[in-house]
Amino acid sequence: MLLLLLLLLTTAATTNCAAASSSSTGHGSDVGALLSFKEKISHHSGVLDSWNQSTSYCSWEGVTCGTRHRWRVVALNLNSQGLTGTISPAIGNLTFLRSLNLSSNTLQGVIPPSIGSLMRLRRIDLSENMLTGVIPSNISRYISLQVMAIGSNKGCREASQLRLQNLEVFVLDYNMFQANKKEEWEFIASLTNCSRLQMLSIGGNRFAGKLPSSLANLTTNLQWLRTPSNYISGVIPSEIGNLANLINLDFSENILTGTIPEGIGEATQLTQLYLYSNNFLGHIPSSIGNLTGLSELDAHGNRLEGSIPPSIGNLSKLSALDLSSNNTKRNYGSSLTILLGLSYNLLDGPLPLEVGNLIAAAASRRALPPIAAASRRALPPIATASPRCCSQPAGPPTSKELSAISDKQAYMATSVLDLNSAPPEQLDGELVPAEGENTAGKEGDALIQAAGTCFILYLEQQQN
Repeated sequence: MLLLLLLLLTTAATTNCAAASSSSTGHGSDVGALLSFKEKISHHSGVLDSWNQSTSYCSWEGVTCGTRHRWRVVALNLNSQGLTGTISPAIGNLTFLRSLNLSSNTLQGVIPPSIGSLMRLRRIDLSENMLTGVIPSNISRYISLQVMAIGSNKGCREASQLRLQNLEVFVLDYNMFQANKKEEWEFIASLTNCSRLQMLSIGGNRFAGKLPSSLANLTTNLQWLRTPSNYISGVIPSEIGNLANLINLDFSENILTGTIPEGIGEATQLTQLYLYSNNFLGHIPSSIGNLTGLSELDAHGNRLEGSIPPSIGNLSKLSALDLSSNNTKRNYGSSLTILLGLSYNLLDGPLPLEVGNLIAAAASRRALPPIAAASRRALPPIATASPRCCSQPAGPPTSKELSAISDKQAYMATSVLDLNSAPPEQLDGELVPAEGENTAGKEGDALIQAAGTCFILYLEQQQN
């Protein structure tokens, strides 16, 4: 019996020693990794002053330890702390780390490959630094990773293939990432395995070559798809409407061609659609009217032609519409806080009745005063737009501004389209309706609303 008791005590002591050793090992590796990280930082805001062994590292600023594993670091948050230096490879020893946020600093050098050892990592944010090199390929081992943000760095060049089923946010904006050949775009195809992906944003890089058709095969959970300010050619995949839960779609400032696909009307959750500064051809698809939640539509600076589809009148939530600088026939335009931009076009046919209804609807949502209308029949036939002092309080136009506007070439509207305040010589015909009259919806009316913001509507002579 005594022998059995001694055996049990020995076993318990061995177990406790092993646990203590394990705890001590974890304790030592984590504190050592943090101190090594500090050694590579040449300047900081003072946030690392508390990082000394006179206190527990779990109380150091920016450091969070776990509740279950009380001596293991689970989060390191040092965003916007003026950190200068490099990221120590020792950071890979924080093997219980779930969240790493070093964003908005001036860290340089490469992302250390040892970061691929952080198998429990769920969120990594290294955006707004000066990091260079490539994204380590072993990041694909992060089976739990949900957020990867490496935007706004100075030289990250290559996007690795990612097979991360739990990834929700992938942001590479404003770096120097490149893709020209088809195989260099395969990282997009690899993202089709990310069934929980909600945001893909790769704007402001050096991506070129054809837009991969695999974009349309991304998960239907995707809500933000952004590729602006690159050198991407090709066409928008006709199946883009498969991404039925898109909220924001931005292909602006590339060299895309072809037509805007009819299938875009299937992405009925869209609220912002940006297609400007490309080489899109053809007509605006009538299916655009299916996007009834759309608040902003900007397709200026393309080669679109034909008339504006009447179905655009279905977009009752639209507050910004810019189709200026295309190849449509006849030109009406304004630039408003409630934006309607149709300048530099050859619009074919009259401005649809539905456009006037949209402006009236936008005005009513802002609780604006009664509408004042400028009749197209009383004004010169071409209108182009230019904003004036849109961030300043409304007021009468200055004498310098008035002197720049010649008779029957332009009409300036300020305040709540206070046409009565404009000099009579600037008006061609009766432009002000009877008090309280709502002229919204009259065919050909150019309706302008202002709420404490001033606008200019230039009505220029016919351009041949």
